[in-house]
Amino acid sequence: MKTERHCIESSYAELWTTGIRKHPPSHDKLATEFIGLLAPKSGDVVVEIGTGEGRFISLLSKRQICYVGVDVCRRMFKYAKDNVMRSNKDYVHFVVSEAKSLPFKSKSVDKCFSYATMFFIPNKKQVIYEMVRISKHKVLIELRNILCPRIFSNLVKRRI
Repeated sequence: MKTERHCIESSYAELWTTGIRKHPPSHDKLATEFIGLLAPKSGDVVVEIGTGEGRFISLLSKRQICYVGVDVCRRMFKYAKDNVMRSNKDYVHFVVSEAKSLPFKSKSVDKCFSYATMFFIPNKKQVIYEMVRISKHKVLIELRNILCPRIFSNLVKRRI
């Protein structure tokens, strides 16, 4: 897919990280509330689809939650690893994969979430199906960006 190839082959990782790093999740009220809705508990295995630069790693791993970050772009993990501290490294794992075919057994993780990612994904239905398939308890998806008028109009134009 064109979007996936762009994320893998371009300087996307560097451009995205440069913009995001200015706003850590501790300063992002919506991101903090989002994780509150996920309600992760100590010992949970939580998968994030579209890890990016790993903005949620510290919020989750410090609670002794096993965090598994999934991203299609291996280079993004270079930046995500900056958020892994020595004290929480045993709780953090990274998987390079397309979200439309996740390499996990059905009902093998406690919770799965995606934040600021769905607008990049061409086959949203398949990705949501995969998230539901692997999760035992909860799937949470942030759609704020996909509903942004500029992004939404681009999606509509692509479909027409």
